[in-house]
Amino acid sequence: MKKNENVANGATVVSTVVKAKKRRKKPGKPYAEFPLYAHSGGVWAKRIRGKEHYFGPWSDPNGALDRYLKDRDFLFAGQAPPQESCTLDEMVNRYIDAQNDKLAAGEITAVHLADCVRDGKRIIDCLGRSRPVETLQPSDFAKLRIAAMTGKRGPCNATTASTTIVRQRSIFKWAHTNGLIPSSVNFGGAFSVPSARVRRRALQTNGPKDLTASEIAMILKAAASAAHGQLANLYTMILLALRHA
Repeated sequence: MKKNENVANGATVVSTVVKAKKRRKKPGKPYAEFPLYAHSGGVWAKRIRGKEHYFGPWSDPNGALDRYLKDRDFLFAGQAPPQESCTLDEMVNRYIDAQNDKLAAGEITAVHLADCVRDGKRIIDCLGRSRPVETLQPSDFAKLRIAAMTGKRGPCNATTASTTIVRQRSIFKWAHTNGLIPSSVNFGGAFSVPSARVRRRALQTNGPKDLTASEIAMILKAAASAAHGQLANLYTMILLALRHA
């Protein structure tokens, strides 16, 4: 499971975003006694009580140090630092940490965790990594909804967009429930899922997506006959996909 170990064991949006880009060369410490190290996610980090914590981007080592000095007593005591203004980056990464704990406890699957990482990254890409959550307005959520409806390859299926919006709303609700933001987020009327009528029309237009038993048998037969070289694990991967379907 080495290919997925970053998702299953402590994955964060920071580390996930980096994988999609060309890996940058890590900077050296500003001075020998600097207490933080350069994390491959583009941030200054430190492992405290067995867990990695992030304090700011490579471009701002002084700001990262200030954040570390402010939070370290709480972190070494095993307590959550007080939140003055939670950024989207902090919110999403803490949410992913919580989902990792659920994965370890067997409450969710690795597929669900990967979906959470993806949708958290979409929030950051759309609204900005350092944006304080308290400053978000209904117009920002309208923008986020448009991004969910559009996707990278054009308009999304209404059902897919609905799933994305529901999952993204749950991230903000989780942040409020867990005290990362002091008040509930005002989504406004624009950050809603497509209507049931629109979803039904999409299902009628696209037709059923489920495969029949005979179609699955044909796919497995073809995978078994093609199981060589780069396709050596194809048969096993299909079985795993069917198990989590």
